[in-house]
Amino acid sequence: MNRLYVAAVLSLLLSGIGCGADNASKPSSASTDSGEGASSLLETCLPTPVLPGTCGSAPVARASLIPGPGDPGFDAELDAKARRIDRVFHAFHVRGTGLNADLSVVDTPEARSLITQWVEEDDGWDFEAWSGVATTDVVDNWAKVAGAYGGVGVAADAYRYGALRDEGAACSEVAVAREQLLRSLSGLHVAVAITGTPGVIARGFASRDNPGYGQVVETTPLFDDAGNPLPEEKNNGTWREDVSGDYPNLVWEDSCSRDMLVGWAAGFGAAWEVIRSDPDIPDSVRSTLATDAAAIAASLSTVQSSGYDLEIMDADGRMTYHGLLHENSVDRYYVDTFENGPNALMALGIVGALAIAAEDETALSYVLDTLGDTRELPRIAEESAEIIDFGPGSNFSGYNMGFLGGWLSQRFVCDDAVRAQVVAGVDQGMYERPGEERQPAEQSQALYHLVALQARSSTSLWSGDGVVDDAVLDRVLADLRGFSDAPYFPESRVNCDEVEIEAGVCTALDGSTLHLLGEAGWNDTLIAEEPLPMSIRPASNYHWRSNPYQVNGDAGATAFLGAVDFRFVYWMGRFIER
Repeated sequence: MNRLYVAAVLSLLLSGIGCGADNASKPSSASTDSGEGASSLLETCLPTPVLPGTCGSAPVARASLIPGPGDPGFDAELDAKARRIDRVFHAFHVRGTGLNADLSVVDTPEARSLITQWVEEDDGWDFEAWSGVATTDVVDNWAKVAGAYGGVGVAADAYRYGALRDEGAACSEVAVAREQLLRSLSGLHVAVAITGTPGVIARGFASRDNPGYGQVVETTPLFDDAGNPLPEEKNNGTWREDVSGDYPNLVWEDSCSRDMLVGWAAGFGAAWEVIRSDPDIPDSVRSTLATDAAAIAASLSTVQSSGYDLEIMDADGRMTYHGLLHENSVDRYYVDTFENGPNALMALGIVGALAIAAEDETALSYVLDTLGDTRELPRIAEESAEIIDFGPGSNFSGYNMGFLGGWLSQRFVCDDAVRAQVVAGVDQGMYERPGEERQPAEQSQALYHLVALQARSSTSLWSGDGVVDDAVLDRVLADLRGFSDAPYFPESRVNCDEVEIEAGVCTALDGSTLHLLGEAGWNDTLIAEEPLPMSIRPASNYHWRSNPYQVNGDAGATAFLGAVDFRFVYWMGRFIER
C-alpha cells in the first residue's frame, strides 16, 4: 500500500473524519415489507419499459444531454469525429474479443499513412475490404482486454446503438451498431464464462489469434495436484487457461480488482437499459446478461470466511488481490471504525447496476435494505466521499472509480432518498467541494463533468428535472472537442522543457503559462498548479484515470489507442435524456 495513502487514512481516523455516525437511516422508499398487499421489488423498482425508437425516422428530437441531430445545439463536427473514432475502434481494437484493447501499430510511416488514409477517404467500417491489406499487416500487437476499459466500451456500444436507434438514424447504420453491440455483449459474457465459476469475472482476457499478449503470456493452473490454489501467494493478476472449455483460443487474467469491476458493471447497466425492451435483440442475449449479473451480485452479497461481504471472489476460491469493496475497508485492509465513502459509492453502484440488469429481487433487496437502510452506505457516501481528495498527491484512478461508482448509484438504484445522498456525495463531496482548491470542476475530465451534470439535474432511470447546468455541459463538450482525433497515434507531449522545469515556470504548447509544483503528483508525477486543457494533455489510454495536471508524457512511438474514454462519455451523453 502507498505510504502516503496509509498516512492520510491514519490521520483521518485520528481526527474522526470518516467515522461512524449515530443518526439512523430513513426507511427505503422501495419497501420490501413481506406483509399482505406488499409489492415486490421488481414491481416497485424496475422503471416503466420504454419502447425503442424506429430507425429511418430521423431526425427525432430527444432532448439528450449532448444534443443529437434532431435537437437544438447539435454539433455535426463533433458527431463526425465520434464516427471516425468509432470506425477505427471497431476495425482494429476489438479484433478477436469484441472488446477494447490497446494496440501497437507497425513502426513504419506506410502503416500509419494507410490507416490515416482509410479514415480520411472512406466512411465505412471495413479497413481490410477498402485497403486489401490485413489488419495484422499494419498492427503487430494487441494488448489484453481489461475490465476498466472493456466494460465502459460495452457501455459506449450500448449507448451508441440506443442513441442512433432512438434518433431515427438510417436503418443500415442502426443495424451495424446493433451487431457491434451484440459482439461486445458476447465479449462481456466471455469475461464471466471463461472463469468456469458462477459469480466470478475475469480481470481481463486476450486472444491467441492476435499477435501480442495472448501469444506470449505464460499461464498457471488454478490449483496444484493437491488442490491448493496457485500461486501460493495471491497477486494482482495471474494468467489462466480457459476453464469453461468453450474458448480454447483465449487466455484470461484473474484477480479482478475494484477498478476493473466498476468498469464491467457500467457495461452491464448500460446494456440492460438499452436492450431491455428492444425486439431486435434476441431474448437469449437478455437472459445471458441477467444470469451473469445475478451471479456476480450474489457473490458480492455473500458473507465470506473473513466475516465480511462485498469481497470480489476469484475462481481459485480466494478473494482477489484488490478485492475489498466493503465500506469499512481501506485498500486491502479492514478498519472497522473507518467509513470509506468512495467504496460506498462503488458498492452501491456496482451491485445496484448488477441487480437491475439481473432484474433480481434478492439482489435489489440487498442493495436497498442491507446496504441502504441497515448499513447506511448512502449516508457514508454523502459524508465521506471527500476522502478521495489528497490535494496535489491525489490518485486519479481513485477519482475515476468514485465518479463511475457515483454515476452507477445515481442512475440505477431505485430509491429517491438513496440517490439524493449519492448526488450530494458526488457533487459536494467530490466534484466541487466548497472552499477547496484543485477540484474536478476545473479539470479536463469529461466523465467527471458528465456525472456531475446528471447529479445536478437528478437524472436517473426514474427521474430527471430536465434542467441542465450549461456551464458544466460546456466543460464536457470542450473536453470532447479537444480530444485527439482518429486514428489516435499519440504524440509525445512536452509542455515544459528541462530549463523551464528548473525555473518552475513554463510556456505550454498552447501558449499558456504553467506554474510547476515539481514531482508532487501521485507516483512522483511532475505536475502544474493549473490543470491542462485536453488539447495539450499527455496521451492516455484512459484519460479519466490520468492526472489532468501532468505536464509531460510520451506513450511510445508505436502506441495506437482506441479512445474508449471519449466514446463512453460522448455516447452516454447522446443517449441519456435530460
